[in-house]
Amino acid sequence: MATAKSQDFNITSVGYYKRDNEMNVTVDVQPKFTNSNYSRLLEFQEPEDYIRENDMNLGSPEVPHDGNIENFFESLLNYISIKGFGEEKPLFVTYKQVLSDVAAKFRMQTYIVCHMGMIFISYKKLEKADPEKLEKENPENDETEIKKKVIARREAMGYTAGANFVHYWTKASEDEETPADYATSNYKAVMKCDVRIGGKKEVVLYSTRIDAIEKESGRHVQMKTNRRNNFWTYRNHFWKMFFGHDSMMILGTGSVSEELTDWNLRSIEVLKLEDVFRKMEKIRQEKNELRTQVYKIGPYEKWTLEQGKEHVRHFLSQVKNACSHSDGCFLATETRNHWNFEKVDEEHDAIREFANLVKTKMAVWKINFPNEC
Repeated sequence: MATAKSQDFNITSVGYYKRDNEMNVTVDVQPKFTNSNYSRLLEFQEPEDYIRENDMNLGSPEVPHDGNIENFFESLLNYISIKGFGEEKPLFVTYKQVLSDVAAKFRMQTYIVCHMGMIFISYKKLEKADPEKLEKENPENDETEIKKKVIARREAMGYTAGANFVHYWTKASEDEETPADYATSNYKAVMKCDVRIGGKKEVVLYSTRIDAIEKESGRHVQMKTNRRNNFWTYRNHFWKMFFGHDSMMILGTGSVSEELTDWNLRSIEVLKLEDVFRKMEKIRQEKNELRTQVYKIGPYEKWTLEQGKEHVRHFLSQVKNACSHSDGCFLATETRNHWNFEKVDEEHDAIREFANLVKTKMAVWKINFPNEC
């Protein structure tokens, strides 16, 4: 199994699985390997260089986005109920998005369920704009309906482009079509991260979606498409790679046609984890000149690798101190670098579904692995 050490953060891949549209899992199924297109790309491209594509259209064939969104890392809990925790029972159980957003200093409300000596952590996702509220703001015209359709079409096009981009680097032959279940399934890795809290090592178990694996090295590869000018200002892109144990990002940049029929790929970049960090810092400095000199607003905050890791240590330390003494449920919100914890009943509206899911799946785990309890 591959291991990457970064000071006290020791990240290890401990298993793989594939989940379907109902969050059922097939364990010990690895993501697809990268193919000869990927190998050729690495042969003639140095990190941080890019190549221009001759308008490859990633908008075709259309890949319908009809997959269920996974709530509260249900598939990981299903995996645990089948495979158990292995050699070391974790203190924390969560998913990559929580860790990456904490490291990137994103504001969130966190759901915490303490059960059977472990701390299960999820968080509230940002809501999309309320269509009813949007309609009230434009009660006398049809622009709202048109705008909603355009937004939906752009989102569908973005999903299709991402699916075709991943397929290009992983298909076994040139005529292989995108898998029929692409929209309704994901390949995932189960990861463990050792974090030192107060001088003691604590284990965090989490799940992460994996785009592909390098066949020879076994390293994870992330593949992303981008058409936004502000892509590099979001630090969580780096932290998703860090906690995903991704050694490489293949980034395709392009544009959507005015008719929303094509997604034209303009360039491809190969970026190692350290390249992503350096590029983000370079673009932050360039954008800061524009922000301060032209728009007269404050600069983007400077950040470092150690700062992000310290955010995670700080968060987990406070969670451990506030929530690990007994079984129970908590809502946690960060204000001014301090996390406020509110103990709530498991029937509380905000946490009921998550608490019920954790207890149901851990009851199955207890039956299947009585010696680990």
